[in-house]
Amino acid sequence: MNSFDFLRNIFRNPVRHRTCRGGFRVRTPSVSTDTGRKTASYHTEKTTKHDMPPRDRFRLTRSRLIVLVMPFLLAACAGGGGTGRSWHGRLQCAPWAREHSTIALTGRAASWWVAARGEYPRAATPQAGSVLVFRSSSRLPDGHVSVVRSVRGPRAILVDQANWNPGRVDHAVPVVDVSPANDWTHVRVWWSPTGTMGRTVYPTYGFILPAPRPGWIS
Repeated sequence: MNSFDFLRNIFRNPVRHRTCRGGFRVRTPSVSTDTGRKTASYHTEKTTKHDMPPRDRFRLTRSRLIVLVMPFLLAACAGGGGTGRSWHGRLQCAPWAREHSTIALTGRAASWWVAARGEYPRAATPQAGSVLVFRSSSRLPDGHVSVVRSVRGPRAILVDQANWNPGRVDHAVPVVDVSPANDWTHVRVWWSPTGTMGRTVYPTYGFILPAPRPGWIS
C-alpha cells in the first residue's frame, strides 16, 4: 500500500484511525487544498469518553486497568507478612517453600537468610533441595524464596516456586546467574507469560542448604 492509498483509507474510515490522547482527546483527519493538491492535516478536537466509539472506550478502560494492575503483578511474592505492595493471596512463596523443603523457617522471604544463621548452612553455590533467597527490592518488597529442583550448570538451575506468577505454583523454572563473579548474587528468572528469560536482574543472598549444621537438634 502506497502513501496515497493509506491516506485515502484514513479519510474513508476516520473512526478506525482515531487515537486516544489522555482519554479525552482524539485526532481526526481533515483535508485542506493547497495549489490544487490534497494534503493531509490533522486537528485535535476535545471529546468525552461517552463520545468515543464503544471499541475505543473498551481500549481506554483496558489500558488503565493494565497500568493499575501491573505494579502488583511485579511485586507478586510475599513472605507471610510485609508490605501492602505485595501480593497477599492465600498462596505465598515462603510457606510453600517451607512445606516443600527441609528448611523450616518462617517470616518474610527476605528474612530467611539472616534467620538461617546458626541453623542451616548457607552457600554461594546451589545444590538440589536448597533454597534460593531473593533480597528485598522494589520489584519484590518482601523478597522471594525458590526451592532448587536441580543444578543444570555453574550458572543455571531449575527451581520450584510459588507466587512468582500470582496465585500459581510453577515447577522446573529456569534461573540463571548473571553476577560477574559467578556467586549467584544477581539472577534472572524465566517469565512464563512471555515464554522467555526475564529481563529484570534480581539481587539475591545465596542458598540455604538442606542439611542442618552439625550438632543441630530438631
